[in-house]
Amino acid sequence: MINALMLYVTGYILIIGVLTVAMSLTGVDMISALFAVWTALGNIGYGYGPMLAETGTFRDFPDAAKWLMTLAMLLGRLGLLAVLVVALPSFWRP
Repeated sequence: MINALMLYVTGYILIIGVLTVAMSLTGVDMISALFAVWTALGNIGYGYGPMLAETGTFRDFPDAAKWLMTLAMLLGRLGLLAVLVVALPSFWRP
C-alpha cells in the first residue's frame, strides 16, 4: 500500500515538474507555469501568477501552453496512474 502511494505521489510531482518546464519553454514565467499546471492537473479552477488576467483566466497564455494545460487536465481527469499504465509497453504484452 505504501509503495502504491509513493508511486502516485512521485508520479504526480514528476508530471507537474515536466509540464511546468515544458510550459515555461513556451514563454510563460515559472510561477504562472507552475500554478497553471497545478490548476489544470488538479482541475481546480482559477489560477494564480503574474501572467494571469485580472479575472484569473488563462487567456493571455500562448496556444502551446493552453495545449499543455489541456493535456494536464486530461491526465488529472482520467486518473494519472490509469493513463500512465496504459502508456507502458508491459500493459500491451500478452
